[in-house]
Amino acid sequence: MTEKFWAKTGAGNFHADGSPDYHPVICHLADTAAVAMEIVRNYLSPVAIATLEKGLGVSGDSLVRCCGFLAGCHDLGKVSPAFQFQVSEIGKALVGEHFYDLWLKLPDVKTPHGTVTAKTMPEFLLDAGLRELMPPRKADKLARRLAMIVGGHHGFFPSQQDIDDLHDGLCGTNEGSDWQHRRFAQTIFEQLQRFVGLTNADLPTQCDNAAAMILAGLTTVSDWIASNPDQETGFPYANDKPFEEYANGLLEKAQRALTAIGWTRPSTGHPLQFSELFPKIIEPRALQKEAIAVAPTLTAPCLILVEASMGEGKTEAALYLSDYLQHQAATGGFYIGLPTQATSNAMWQRVRTFLAQRYPDSIVNLTLSHAAAALKDDYQQTICRLDQVYDEEGTPKAGNVAAGEWHTARKRTLLSPYGVGTIDQALMGAVRSRHQFVRLFGLAGRTVILDEIHAYDLYTSTLLERFLEWLALLGSPVIALSATLPTATRQLLVNAYAKGCGCVEPELPTDKQYPRLTTFTPETGVTVNSFPASPHVTRSLNLHWVDDEEWAAALQEKLVDDGCAAVICSTVARSQAVFEQLQKHFAQHELGLFHGRFLFIDRARIEKDCIAKFGKPNDSQTNRPERYVLVATQVIEQSLDLDFDLMISDIAPIDLLLQRSGRLHRHEERKDRPAKLIQPTMWLVAPSFGATGKQNLETPN
Repeated sequence: MTEKFWAKTGAGNFHADGSPDYHPVICHLADTAAVAMEIVRNYLSPVAIATLEKGLGVSGDSLVRCCGFLAGCHDLGKVSPAFQFQVSEIGKALVGEHFYDLWLKLPDVKTPHGTVTAKTMPEFLLDAGLRELMPPRKADKLARRLAMIVGGHHGFFPSQQDIDDLHDGLCGTNEGSDWQHRRFAQTIFEQLQRFVGLTNADLPTQCDNAAAMILAGLTTVSDWIASNPDQETGFPYANDKPFEEYANGLLEKAQRALTAIGWTRPSTGHPLQFSELFPKIIEPRALQKEAIAVAPTLTAPCLILVEASMGEGKTEAALYLSDYLQHQAATGGFYIGLPTQATSNAMWQRVRTFLAQRYPDSIVNLTLSHAAAALKDDYQQTICRLDQVYDEEGTPKAGNVAAGEWHTARKRTLLSPYGVGTIDQALMGAVRSRHQFVRLFGLAGRTVILDEIHAYDLYTSTLLERFLEWLALLGSPVIALSATLPTATRQLLVNAYAKGCGCVEPELPTDKQYPRLTTFTPETGVTVNSFPASPHVTRSLNLHWVDDEEWAAALQEKLVDDGCAAVICSTVARSQAVFEQLQKHFAQHELGLFHGRFLFIDRARIEKDCIAKFGKPNDSQTNRPERYVLVATQVIEQSLDLDFDLMISDIAPIDLLLQRSGRLHRHEERKDRPAKLIQPTMWLVAPSFGATGKQNLETPN
């Protein structure tokens, strides 16, 4: 018999006529190669392509064939006794009972097929032409590196120790074995070469770290897509169909599969003017004018640090710069990372509105990335098959900003061209986590906007520095926003990005005062520009110390002529106690409580209610109450666009107090404030201390 090897098998394993239901290894390798070539040819941003070309030493159509071939090789390790006989009946039917009997004599040892690929693929690559392109030692090292990269498609790169620990018999690589792995796998390897059209000129001559991560992510994602057996939108099992017949039209099938899951090309062309992106802003503020002025000097990779007061329009400036980079510097969309789920939810709605206006005639794929995104109702309502958002004439239907269903699965949200979420979703690309390279692949060549970067602790800040190194290496621009950024932190962030670009750590000038905009590019180095603060944030803030036993009654008196106040507490327990205390002074409909321990469904409702009550007055959904007190924890101090007439706050670090003050008289267009609350005022609750010297966080009765 002619031995056959399966890569995928159906749930029933056998058809009614007794023939096995399977997808041959060569067919799956070709499926994956076809998807990878289509992604590289038509879907990766030019910046990501340039990073790959530089990292692998090949370009143009050669890069397409190179990436397709290497990605296709990922499952060569399935041509082994350990894999073929894990479903014994399929193995006996396809490979033969003789080899099955040999396999029964082998030990029961874990043998991951990806690690088998890493073990056996180097020799095939050397024979395919690497030996002819470079000295033997360099060729051997490169072949091993490439094999480990594609062999790691299940989440982690196999180590040399993992490879050395494999059992030769289970891999089919033992000398004198009847299995003859070399003959079987070599035949499939050569079939894949012919399908891709690979020549010596298409082989890589190097593989730097950036190219390694992009190639690993490309391989894994292409494998995921190629593993869909759907008859119409995937790759149905070929069974015994000859490969030459199966391969006809395979590239078109890959195109259909990518279209079906909503994989869209990054939009390029001419960037819009600031006034076109934000028509409601009549006159750009000083920060936004500075962003407009600096935009023509930017290329990818670059780092932009924006330091400005709360309410200065940092988000609009960042969106303008990311749009400019996408359409002028050929980056591929953006991802906005924020500290919390609440701030991510609010930003997602803002970005959704922005993209709907920016691309009114297109379907835009926008995902929300955090652990509770599946529980956010208005986001869930946008999830759909993007290829079904068009009508029969190919015209986009109403609701052009949606989340592609395929992209909403765990680990895939960063693969969409536009995304908003918590920063941890992106930071996992900088730590040794499963499929970290998929996250980096998704962000390669895209602009990453990091908001509220002052809010992170020492551990997260250290991860952020490593993350910036990776983004610089991948050619991804970074826009970091903060109201209160220490000088030392600024220097560390610039140093990290410069290191990723392969540059000497630059020295930041000390003569540029806050507020300021700092840019770094490898070509021009560091530039720092100061700008004047906008009049509406240039104000006096009245600070008053209040006693914890007396401020509640004083608040009731202060709001006698109406007004909206926020009380920000240090802990959830204290916020609950304060809420109960205030019930003695205010009616039930005049009080609200917001903290992070609510069930998500309740938290989402409260968050939406807060935005409706305290959002911008020109928003049709805003319904500001005459008198109201919102008791909250830190969930409202950042990114949520809320406005209060008065604020009471527990003592906190000065940067957080400044952040909280940014929610005081935030909306300059609001002209109807009560007479007693015309001046922005913050009451600081004087801390009390116990016998041990620790602060007493309990609320007096």
